[in-house]
Amino acid sequence: MRQILVVPLMLVVLLSSACNAASSAPSPLPSPVESLLATAIPLPSITPTPTPWPTNTPTLVSTPTPTPVGVGPPPGLIYKTDFGLWRTDSAGQPVQLLAFDAQHASFVLSKDADQALYWDWNEGDIWLADLRTGERRNLTNTPTRRECCPIWWTNDPDTILFASQSLADQPFGATLLMSINLSTGQLSVLDASGGFMPPVAASPDGRVLALSRNAQAYVYQENQGLQPFPVLDYGFPVRKAYSIGGPSWSPNGQRLAWIVNGSFDGKDQTGVGVFDLTAHSWQLYHPYVPIGRGGFGFSTATWSPDGKWLAFQVNTRDEGGHEVAGIYVAPLAGESEGHQFGLGSIAWRPDSRQLVVGRSLIEIGTWHSHPIALPPDAEVIDWVDRSK
Repeated sequence: MRQILVVPLMLVVLLSSACNAASSAPSPLPSPVESLLATAIPLPSITPTPTPWPTNTPTLVSTPTPTPVGVGPPPGLIYKTDFGLWRTDSAGQPVQLLAFDAQHASFVLSKDADQALYWDWNEGDIWLADLRTGERRNLTNTPTRRECCPIWWTNDPDTILFASQSLADQPFGATLLMSINLSTGQLSVLDASGGFMPPVAASPDGRVLALSRNAQAYVYQENQGLQPFPVLDYGFPVRKAYSIGGPSWSPNGQRLAWIVNGSFDGKDQTGVGVFDLTAHSWQLYHPYVPIGRGGFGFSTATWSPDGKWLAFQVNTRDEGGHEVAGIYVAPLAGESEGHQFGLGSIAWRPDSRQLVVGRSLIEIGTWHSHPIALPPDAEVIDWVDRSK
């Protein structure tokens, strides 16, 4: 199951101002990018309507665990180091898939785990890599722009979606949602307003894109274009200025999770809002008073493959004023208690029975944590099932 790297809430500066010059002489975007821009859709005015909101704030428990016992990396775990991308084989041994300086690279895998998209925070281009041959190809190669956060469009694996920003607008200027066709190289702009805040999330069937535009929830469909996601229709309480971003779809496509910031319980809080598209209702999970507000972009909540759990990053302070940051795992059904672990990237086991957080293996149910024998610079990307 592909997972998204979790990063500090509202502190993400994905399109940083630093930029290394390309080693070769890249060509700019074909024709002026401005010629691709569509007409911006104005943000409609919404009159707040006070409504009660459902909350689910599981009790945070510290589960007693035995003395941690180190374990080898599980088969199918994909991780990066400063020297490339790796996968553990059936015996738990590392196999290098890509060999290059990947210190500043972020990866996302194709559904079949045979390809990877990645971008380098310093370089600013998006690359496509074949994990069977090790071949790599620069997809954007734009010396005057910086791209990040690519995903495959699930209903069209030949199309890549990504964020693009002019270097002249760094670091917080206009950001476009764009697409590129891998076969033709054709570029398109899906949101030309400049208010796109990555990431974008494609529904499992690929028919709907969810994204944040000017910190508000939007959806895009090819036959309808870009439209506001009607949070008020789900009972979302708009009582004060709020922001929504970092969308993620449930595996069955029936629920949509967003990172929400707003006035809940009379104070500014952050939590995960899960919108049920079938029942037309919403639920707020684990609201907390955040620290470190400001910055660019949103993190995301990561669904378990069975859709029963959500893992997301929490940045807050305890009663003593000390910073508490970690990965919170919230139950969506059954259990009423949530569990918090240390910070780290996330990868769910394909059958949802285990979860890797950083370099720790978490047993779902017993919540025992085992350190994994991974390199100190390892960062987990995904956990794939090669038996299918």
